[in-house]
Amino acid sequence: MAGFFFTYSASVVLALDKLSASVYTTMMQEINETVLNVVFGIVFFGAIVVPTVSAAVVLLQETGRRSPASCFSLVLLSTSSVPLP
Repeated sequence: MAGFFFTYSASVVLALDKLSASVYTTMMQEINETVLNVVFGIVFFGAIVVPTVSAAVVLLQETGRRSPASCFSLVLLSTSSVPLP
């Protein structure tokens, strides 16, 4: 998710900076309307849902052995939920 925002600010915002204030405002409003679509919603909110579900699966497993993907998801969820210095 951070990569999306960084890429956006490092490319799109820098390009829009060359426009006048009124054109910049119009373009940002158009971008905001366009980005609200199903694909973006799935990717944006999926970044929260997938690790949460994976962590729940890991925690609810009765066996003592954990899969690497499940453990990775648990670590990803815990580190993305808590701000680290």
